[in-house]
Amino acid sequence: MTMNARTMIRSRFGCGPWTLCSPGDPAASCYFGSVTAGAKKLLDEALLLPEDERAELASELLASLQGPPDADWDHAWLVELDRRVADAESSGEVGDQWRNVRERIATRLGK
Repeated sequence: MTMNARTMIRSRFGCGPWTLCSPGDPAASCYFGSVTAGAKKLLDEALLLPEDERAELASELLASLQGPPDADWDHAWLVELDRRVADAESSGEVGDQWRNVRERIATRLGK
C-alpha cells in the first residue's frame, strides 16, 4: 500500500492501533480504516466549526447513542433534591448567598 500524502502515526488520543492521518494540517483528524467516505467528509466539515458549535454537536451525537430518555429521571432527581434540602434544614445549615458563592468560584477560576 502506497502512503503518498498520508503517513502512519499514532492516534492523537492514544486509543487504538495505528491510524492514517494527513500530515501538516492542524485541522486534519485521524480515521480508522472502517470510516466511510461520507462520515469522513462530515467529520472534516464539523472540525471546521467553532469550538462551541463542535461541543454542541458532539453533545448531541453522544446523546443520540444513549437511547431514549429515562422516564423516571425527572422524578428521581426531584426526590433526591427534596432529600438534600431536608438534610440541610435538619442539620441547621443556612448556606451562603449566591453572590458570595459566585465570587468564590470566580476567584478560584482566576476571573
